[in-house]
Formats: sequence, C-alpha cells, structure tokens
Amino acid sequence: GHRPRPMRPEGPLQRPWQPLGVFGSRRLALTLSLMVASQQLLPMQPAAFAVAELTPEQSVIVEAWATVQRGYVDQSFGGTDWKAVKSEYLKRKYKSMGAAREAVSEMLSLLGDRYTRYLTPGAYAALLAKYERPADNGGIGVTLSQSPGNGGPPGPIEIVSVVEGGPAAVAGLRAGDRVVAVDGRPLGPGVAPDDVAGLLLGRLDEPLSVTVERGVGGDGGE
Repeated sequence: GHRPRPMRPEGPLQRPWQPLGVFGSRRLALTLSLMVASQQLLPMQPAAFAVAELTPEQSVIVEAWATVQRGYVDQSFGGTDWKAVKSEYLKRKYKSMGAAREAVSEMLSLLGDRYTRYLTPGAYAALLAKYERPADNGGIGVTLSQSPGNGGPPGPIEIVSVVEGGPAAVAGLRAGDRVVAVDGRPLGPGVAPDDVAGLLLGRLDEPLSVTVERGVGGDGGE
C-alpha cells in the first residue's frame, strides 16, 4: 500500500488557532448528556453487572444503558421496554468502538427524547473546550471529516478544509489529505474526527507532527 513519505515544513508546525476540541483522556470514557427539566445529570460511574467478560464495546453499551436506567426522569422510558433494549444491543457483535458508539446513539434515539444524546469523548471534550479552553491552547487550522463505512468500518479521517495562512497550510497540508498519525502515533480503528481534533490541540507555538496520505498526484507528508 501507499506509505507516507516524511515531509517537513520550513518551520515547526504550530497552533495559533482556535481549537477543534480537547481530548482530555486516552481511556474509554462514556459521556452521556442528559438534560431533562433544565437539569444536567453528570455521567455516572460504570455500574457493576453480573455478566462475564464484557468486551470494551459491550461495556460502552452497558454504561450508557445504566446511566439512563438510573437517571432518566420518565421511568416509563417513553413506552420503551428499556430492559429488553439492553439485551438486544448486548447480543450484537461490534467490530469496532466506533460501531459501539453508533449503537449507543441508536439506542438512545428509541427514547424519542431530543434532550438525550450520546457524545463521544472527543465530542464532549470539544464542547467543553468552547468554555474551558486554556488561553494558551489552540489548533492548527483544519476541518476534519470521515466517510461512512457503508456496512463496514468507517473511512479514514480526511482533511476537508485548511485555513489559508494557518499552520497546517504553511506545513503543506491540503484538503483531501488523509490523517494517519499524530506525533508519530498511528490512528487506531474506530477513531472519530473529534478524537483526532483533540489530538491536534496543544499549547500555542508547540511543535506538532502530522503524518498524512495523499492521493494520486501528491506525496504523503509529515
């Protein structure tokens, strides 16, 4: 397959731009935003369930289900058999963490409540960053996207726009480049654009390495 070729800009890639998100934790973190009757319920600690050897993907399902079970105001769950929902979603086979997260969003949609939604760790951190971002943190001036998997794993993380004159543009990054690693660490399966956006954040003027793959007619770069 195509192997990215390292490419260095004249100067270090720096981040004097507004953030796309802050990825506060590298471990799996469930963030479920429940806003009912103008009250926000904080995520609960993982509940103890008498189940054997849950996979990490199944654990996300259980934690989301338990958070709703214990904290949802309408204990009729909008007429949904909530216990049956847990059984149904635990029976499924999830090929990636991304697939499990999509299943959580689907599961919550059964409640028919527009105030109950699931945020990935990266999306939640990005939301917090709008209000709690340190003054000396920023991004590199790119917008990211990901194509759906069409029944399979999601597509690669792709740069869809680059801010003119920004650090990414100066480094030679272009729209259409596929991000494969940040600071030398390859992106794992199931990673979402919000997660990558969080990895691109950091202290202003701090060097950052971004490895990309470029399509026909271009070179991979770093």
